[in-house]
Amino acid sequence: MNWIDDLLTGASLKEHKALQETLNQRLGFGSMCVIGEGSERKFSGVDISRVSTGEIHLSQVSYLKNTNTAPLWEILKEKRPSKPWKGLDGKSAEPSTEEEVNNQYEKPIRAGVGTLQWGVRMNPLRTVWGHTVAQSISKPSRRVFKTVVRIIEMLKGHSNKQVFTSVGLVPVVHAYFDAAFKVATYAARLGYIVRILHSIELRRDLRSLLENWIAWATKRASRKVGSSTAGEVLAFEFLLKKLFGIVALIKAM
Repeated sequence: MNWIDDLLTGASLKEHKALQETLNQRLGFGSMCVIGEGSERKFSGVDISRVSTGEIHLSQVSYLKNTNTAPLWEILKEKRPSKPWKGLDGKSAEPSTEEEVNNQYEKPIRAGVGTLQWGVRMNPLRTVWGHTVAQSISKPSRRVFKTVVRIIEMLKGHSNKQVFTSVGLVPVVHAYFDAAFKVATYAARLGYIVRILHSIELRRDLRSLLENWIAWATKRASRKVGSSTAGEVLAFEFLLKKLFGIVALIKAM
């Protein structure tokens, strides 16, 4: 999944089209939609509802509810526990020992980690669970796989909701990542959900300058992390944090 959803609160699509096309061209993010007040859109990984003009709720209720863990318990040859797991203990979080390593669990762990890392994105404090088990993919074991399955069960029982609100007339950009499994890096930031308040209009020459800045930031970040994909993400993340300052600077030039 690789997309951006601009939830526009008061600005027309035309006013945001230039920026959307720039991000899509340079970074490969495509989808854009408007969610009206009092309506909701369900995507494969997140539910987005616009409660009022300046308040938007995001949750993963549908995603986690539709995550079927039955095949994972079949691999473990165990019954799904009736009570949800409370949290990680010291033993569960430890990497596999040489004696525990069993390569038959590598593919199931990879699949489970992908599901898990999508599931923790609504709460950054829980991303540590995904990173902890992802480190054991190279040394798979039954214990680690069971830990992955139990964490997914725990997430299904605790669906989080994020509430985003506007702050008066101050332009605000809210962005957080979708964490998903990637073969090359085990865990990679692939997508963003973005809400941009207020319009951003750029002349063609200023838009070109912004595109060049994105290209420069991507090249610089790619060299730093040794990955073009991760470099694009880091550059885009930095752009979002500095977006309005950059636009103001460009317009002042």
